[in-house]
Amino acid sequence: RVMMAANLIGKTDIRIATQGFAGLAGELDSLIIAPRVVTNPERNRWIEEAVEEIGMEIVRLSQLREKERPRVILVDTCGDLPHLYSHCCITYLGGGFDPGKRGFDPMETICQGVPVICGPIFDYNRIAVQGLAETGWIRILQDEADALASFQEAARAIFRKRPCPERLRHFLDQRREDPLCIAAEILADLAGESEFGYFLPEHRTAPQERIDPKTLEEPQGEQ
Repeated sequence: RVMMAANLIGKTDIRIATQGFAGLAGELDSLIIAPRVVTNPERNRWIEEAVEEIGMEIVRLSQLREKERPRVILVDTCGDLPHLYSHCCITYLGGGFDPGKRGFDPMETICQGVPVICGPIFDYNRIAVQGLAETGWIRILQDEADALASFQEAARAIFRKRPCPERLRHFLDQRREDPLCIAAEILADLAGESEFGYFLPEHRTAPQERIDPKTLEEPQGEQ
């Protein structure tokens, strides 16, 4: 079993990822750490110190040798995450405790069939996160003070019972957008007629939240 820690931002994310992994050492084999920016030297130093604190060593992905199976891998390359997700059983998604970042998009890992655990701030992905939480594919940590214990509890719950793939497939099917509806929503927003105040496709999950293109048609009999 491999755990992914993706889009790590600050020390809270790093602590949850590293100490959370250490607390699950009997149930997880490896940890892959993917910081938000792989070239940030200060953040990389924090990660190295945190991994050293739990008594483990880091192997950088760019230096990983064939058949080598380290406990902790640090992603220092670009473009490899989709492939790496396919080897994982859970993802801790960072940014959820940072008001300046407001969370990150969970869909990259969800689309690989990997359940997500994240913090309570997810403004930019509000509807996606809330809808996925109802399916069991996302678990939300509420309080930073007990985030570590809550993370371990959430991970063990996923290990005991993996979320239902059918519920995820149904959620993703609901999010498929008609290009005409998307164009209508953009036009309605520009015209000040958008009832909900947002129009991006990733913000829409239910048909009743979408603008009917017919509402933009010119009424019959009017010039």
